[in-house]
Amino acid sequence: MKKLVFPSVGRPEVSIVIVTYGAERWVRRALRAVLDHTEPCYELIVVDNGSPPAMVHRLETELENARLVVNGTNRGFGPASNQGAALARAPLLVFLNSDALVHPGWLGFLRERMNADVASVAPRFLNLDQTLQEAGPLLFGNGYTQFNGFGDDPDKSEYLFPRELDYASAACLLVRRRAFCEVGGFDAMYAPAYYEDVDLCLELRRKGYRTMYEPRALVTHVRGASGEPELARRLWARNHPLFFARWKEFLATRPEYTPEHGSARLQAAARDASTLGRILLVTRRFPGPAPAGDLRGAELATWLAGAYPFARRTLISAEPPEKVQMAELASLGWEIATAEDVARRTFHYDAVVWRGSEAKSQFGRLIEESHSATVSILDLDDQPETDAALTQALAAAGIPLDPAPYALSSEDAF
Repeated sequence: MKKLVFPSVGRPEVSIVIVTYGAERWVRRALRAVLDHTEPCYELIVVDNGSPPAMVHRLETELENARLVVNGTNRGFGPASNQGAALARAPLLVFLNSDALVHPGWLGFLRERMNADVASVAPRFLNLDQTLQEAGPLLFGNGYTQFNGFGDDPDKSEYLFPRELDYASAACLLVRRRAFCEVGGFDAMYAPAYYEDVDLCLELRRKGYRTMYEPRALVTHVRGASGEPELARRLWARNHPLFFARWKEFLATRPEYTPEHGSARLQAAARDASTLGRILLVTRRFPGPAPAGDLRGAELATWLAGAYPFARRTLISAEPPEKVQMAELASLGWEIATAEDVARRTFHYDAVVWRGSEAKSQFGRLIEESHSATVSILDLDDQPETDAALTQALAAAGIPLDPAPYALSSEDAF
């Protein structure tokens, strides 16, 4: 087979760590995708966990400019990932599954979402049939997890805005190396697999760091290409009580798990559990540049995004948006929802901001029926001096103005 020649980078900006365990066909496809779709700013570290000798030989002979570590046995995902991280030279780590196929631009988008208080960033995952696999996972009070949007259209607006997560899947996870080392990496308690990524992100959170979802970054994930379903169920059943015992105080702050048929209300509650307040902006015309859009509405949405970055900000508009308008608001962290979405999320929002009386006449009954306990904040028409009044009203609803999401301390009372 043709060699895979990776870039030789003297001072890599990112160290990509891939743990392999059989499934050679998918390993080669994953490596090929990295080579084809990643800017040459990285080093590649492959840690093999006891694959068949013939596969190990091919990895040794066909990978050029890659660091290969060969374990004689399967040490588990977490310990093997820690091995790779220990060899890394870059300030940023990417843990990438051997059955995860990255798309063009993936790494740049993940890196753009990094900032001083963010320690880990995850992409939007697709299934092989290009349906949505996960737009950031959900975590519930019993320690169960759930893919957000599995099997759905990946381009629905509810999956296209960046948001904070309780945790992110290590199938593809960009992590700040210093923060990873600060919490001791993946806990070997969970080896060979399951819950080590959830545990890692909660440890990062305990230290004051955030985990983010970046929808522009796309990765197709096969799921379980090197594993067996029955073994996976046994490992999950073994590790779930270990995880729950460690994090039960934190989990008590999360909603109950959804029933078998699902619950839009509980799923929304889990998705937005880490936010500091939930704001619903209701407009008649979609915010955007004049004359097509509502310019004052666009200014209001931009101001709210800057002043309340840690709140969940959702918009419903009687006027359907153009793709460009929707993308601009999504980049600011706005969820563009439908009236049906809001109706299913009963009593979810803390504050409603009405943009004009026409919006209230259009959606007033919907809000009254599904959110009758919600504080209705302010009717905003074209008055230029509204920021102070809006800030005061949101504060009365318990939504703080641009706070730190949580203290940068290891003393969090989880």
